[in-house]
Amino acid sequence: MPSDCNDQERTVVEYILEQGSIKSKEVGNLLNIKESRTRELLRIMVDKSLVAKEGKGRSTYYTLPK
Repeated sequence: MPSDCNDQERTVVEYILEQGSIKSKEVGNLLNIKESRTRELLRIMVDKSLVAKEGKGRSTYYTLPK
């Protein structure tokens, strides 16, 4: 895991390692953050290549990059 990860990013990556994937609603519940912060966090994580975005619309989920 890159050294520039913050605690929230690390928590999301650890969850994906255990469960295989995560949806944005699960991220919000896991970190107790609002929907707007959840979207921002996931966008940043995709940009950093920490997670990969899969699917479209309501069926979007995030996995570890291959």
